[in-house]
Amino acid sequence: MSSHLKVSANGAISQNFYAAGELKGNLLSNRPAVLANATAAYTPFSALQFRAHVQHVGKRYIDSANSEENVIAAYTLLNLGASYRWKSLKVSAKVHNVLDSLYVTHGEDWGWGWIAYWPGATRNFYLTLSYDL
Repeated sequence: MSSHLKVSANGAISQNFYAAGELKGNLLSNRPAVLANATAAYTPFSALQFRAHVQHVGKRYIDSANSEENVIAAYTLLNLGASYRWKSLKVSAKVHNVLDSLYVTHGEDWGWGWIAYWPGATRNFYLTLSYDL
């Protein structure tokens, strides 16, 4: 691989379930079985860098009963960024959720028919200016 290109990845596959009681064998709520991240950074010369990041979160249940109607769907996000450094000054631009995916980050079953969902952020932009002292 080129010294200008760096690629990294990490992930987890897990099964978090109740070991005893009436819910024995059911998956714990809000615990995805799959989490994965991959990042590629390309630095054509020392002052300039481009980055791409992909994040995947697997499906999960909102409730301990593992009701199919209370499933939070899996989602995958693409984030892009670039930065340029000149002496002690650095400017960075980032776009999160480039594909403008609609997704849910968390959900709770509060009982009595009350279910709450926390939506994820739609496409958003960051511009950062930093100075090293």
